Parts: sequence; structure tokens; C-alpha cells
Amino acid sequence: MSQEQISIVVILVGVFIFFLWGKWRYDVVAFSALMVSVMAGVIDPEQAFNGFSHPAVITVAAVLVISSGLAVSGVIDRIAHIVVPPLKNLFFQISIMSSFSALLSAMMNNVVALAFLMPAIIDSAKKVKRSPALLLMPLSFG
Repeated sequence: MSQEQISIVVILVGVFIFFLWGKWRYDVVAFSALMVSVMAGVIDPEQAFNGFSHPAVITVAAVLVISSGLAVSGVIDRIAHIVVPPLKNLFFQISIMSSFSALLSAMMNNVVALAFLMPAIIDSAKKVKRSPALLLMPLSFG
């Protein structure tokens, strides 16, 4: 293995360790990994921030802002009671949520549909003391 390959492996292992540790926010860990990669000479400093201009990054950032705005405005709370009821039965909750997600995805971008449903699903999972990941993972693959 070359020196550059070893550096990348060490940085990736470090990133996974910090993600699993969970003491630092994921964005801080990712940005730190980018900076370490630049300092190690693995990434050209002039190219380091080119990824932030990619349309996918901008779309995800916009979706998170829209999702947060919908959650704060209270719109999600009104819709959540109808669309994503806090059912004890996980199968039925996933079935209802996936059906509504499919309906939304037929009319709009999948990422926007996910942003619309994400706050409601997290709230619904908390009400039945269930990990939101159990509901969000099936939704993200739908």
C-alpha cells in the first residue's frame, strides 16, 4: 500500500471510531476528517470544498431546513396524527407510513417526501418509546 492509501484508511477508521463514540456531532467529525485529509496531503487544498457545490449536497441541506421549518410551524403535528399514528404494532405503523410515503413520492421528489414525513415519524416513534431508526430506515429505502 502507498502512503496515501494508508493515510486514507487511518482517517476512515478514525471517522468510524468517532461516529461510534458519539461524543462529537457527525458534521464536526466529517469536517475534521476533510481538514485532516488536506493536511495529510491526500486531498488538494484547492479541491477540498468542491463537493459542497454539488446539487445533491445543496438539496439535502435545503430538505433539512424545510423539514425543520415544517416541524417548528406545527404543520407536521396536525398531519402526523392522521398519517403516522403512534401504533404499538410496528408492522402496521410501517405499512401506514410507507403507503403515505409512496403516495407523496408519486407527486413529488422522494427527498422532499422524506423531509415532510421525517419529523412526524420521529415524533410518532417517541410517543410509543420506539427507536426512530426502526421507522426511518424502511422509509428511506421506499
